[in-house]
Amino acid sequence: MTTVRGATTVRGAYDDGPAFNIDNYKETPVLSLQWIGGNVLVQARLLVVNYDKDYQSFKIWLSHGSARHTLDYIDWYMQDGYKGMVFLSGWTFNLHPNEIIEIRCATYKGLAYHPRMTATLIDPV
Repeated sequence: MTTVRGATTVRGAYDDGPAFNIDNYKETPVLSLQWIGGNVLVQARLLVVNYDKDYQSFKIWLSHGSARHTLDYIDWYMQDGYKGMVFLSGWTFNLHPNEIIEIRCATYKGLAYHPRMTATLIDPV
């Protein structure tokens, strides 16, 4: 645990395993992190790839809780062969203890690699 100017970094998560296959526009979880509760800043990133032969929509959510409250959301059209890093971030206040924060993706034919997430507990001022 590291404290810097009123913020305490509590948790991080990553997955350097095989790529996550994202197909048929099914929402696919690629990384999750169980949180302790409180006010939190979440930052995330992942590498996405379009390997289909056309332009297609690629959607990415950073969300929390069983109701999937959205902290950040990206939806754009990727061209064939596109590969790039995507960054997400969001704030939430009074998060319940043991709530799950997750990154989810949806596209037709794509891959997600190396997801990373850092959650920082923000102390009340």
